[in-house]
Amino acid sequence: MRRESNRSRLDLQAVLSKLWGQVDQDNCPVANMIIVHRGNVLWSSLHAFQRNMFNPEARLDVTFVDCESKGEGAIDQGGPSREYYRLLMKDIQKCPIFEGPEATKRLSLDVHASHEGLYKTIGKMISVCVVHGGVGPHFFSEQLFAAVCGMPALPLSLEEVSHTALRTHLEKIKKAEDISEVQKKLDNAFDLLSLLGLNGL
Repeated sequence: MRRESNRSRLDLQAVLSKLWGQVDQDNCPVANMIIVHRGNVLWSSLHAFQRNMFNPEARLDVTFVDCESKGEGAIDQGGPSREYYRLLMKDIQKCPIFEGPEATKRLSLDVHASHEGLYKTIGKMISVCVVHGGVGPHFFSEQLFAAVCGMPALPLSLEEVSHTALRTHLEKIKKAEDISEVQKKLDNAFDLLSLLGLNGL
């Protein structure tokens, strides 16, 4: 097990090193210029990351502004960007798409966030923080980290499912006594399960 863990760590390091090497440090397109309010780093970043022309393989140009939208005057030669990645990851940790203890968060089921594409945007932000800034999501639970890295992980128990409606459906499915009843319960839970990407059940 320890040997597998070390191999996975080396594989991940190799992937990150390769991705870092693909970042164009000399090119900063206009779409990658981000104006950041210190008191609202996450939400002032969403607009930039959702731009059609935003390029995660090019460097970012970060400008911090105060509550009156006045720039702080620092030219981004690396310092503002490094601080930005750190502050952004702290805000991401508090984002409502995550739930659970501070150090072991897992994804929550947020219908509005799903429809707004927030999961995808937050995923892009985390990727940029990791590859560009070397700032990782150290608040991930073991299950979430394993899932993101494509590694096997222990499933959550029903007690760990905080979404009340989803947990109720899962409990009913678990208690079903035959295949026809299971299928009926799955059909009743279709809307929620489809949000999880489980459309073929």
